[in-house]
Amino acid sequence: MSRGFGSYDICPRDEYGGSFGSRLLARLFPSRLKPTLTTPEITRFAGDWLREHARDDFFLWLHYFKPHGPYEPPVAYRPRENPPAGMGYRFGGAPGIRMGSLVIPPPQRPWVRKLYESEVRFVDDNVGEIRAELKRLGIYDETLIVFASDHGEEFWEHGSFEHGHTLYEELIRVPYFIKLPGQGVRLREKERVSTGSIYATVLDLCGIKDDSGWLSYRPLTPLFRNGIFDDEPVLSASPLYYEDREAWIQGSTKWIHSRVTDRVEIFDLTRDPGERRDISMTSPEKEHEGLEDLARLHKADEALREHYRIRGELPAAIDPETLEELHSLGYLH
Repeated sequence: MSRGFGSYDICPRDEYGGSFGSRLLARLFPSRLKPTLTTPEITRFAGDWLREHARDDFFLWLHYFKPHGPYEPPVAYRPRENPPAGMGYRFGGAPGIRMGSLVIPPPQRPWVRKLYESEVRFVDDNVGEIRAELKRLGIYDETLIVFASDHGEEFWEHGSFEHGHTLYEELIRVPYFIKLPGQGVRLREKERVSTGSIYATVLDLCGIKDDSGWLSYRPLTPLFRNGIFDDEPVLSASPLYYEDREAWIQGSTKWIHSRVTDRVEIFDLTRDPGERRDISMTSPEKEHEGLEDLARLHKADEALREHYRIRGELPAAIDPETLEELHSLGYLH
């Protein structure tokens, strides 16, 4: 994972400390596997790094784990009102909710969301500190900044909680900001795009040429330059839990395909942004159109896999103890 980076640090979560993955990483990267960093510690780490490299050409990638369960905002960021009966200033009930052993009554659910939003404000202020440091160092204007999230969060919009279990909008529609070097123009684009475009967009903005025929998504630079962008499907796939699904959006229409039961859901995101009305039963032509599109997308995906040689199995020597652990975790069958 660290290939090509001048410095690379792995900071696992506390609860992952005894997992097979953490033990493996500790064995592979003993000098780089550091104790869990809190949000302020990541900010301080970034500030120190920026001060050290302010006069260099640099690439810096930061991953804030928060906002994430368990929700536990610092005292200064807690909601102003008192928690409802049976609730506190920390909530970590996702595993129980997922298993069905914990049911949060509707009157308590808004409080859970407020704790999450408090963590959002906390992280936002920390990102603001890094922005302020870039300005203090005199390099903000010349720096390209990309901000994105890997997923959203559900608060019972579709009857469940947290993330990793569906492909509805509350989980896959995320913030995505790009600050261009020396650019004072501020635009809020309505086009639906994918965070998969980050790679191509950064390469294009940095003047690095790549074969556009072998990229999953085109760069977003035409949007910045002339406001023109060809609509292309936005794909999401592989939730962590329950049935495997894939979703794709073309224009205002969204399809969700459940890969085991072969169920297809279709939503008009303009008329129904909350995805409450599945129109698959009343629009069979839409289902047929969507499945044809999906077949083309799968074909393009197969071509990319072949091109980048990521198909098939790679031989690897694994000792019996590791094999047993992989089997116990469900990675091997």
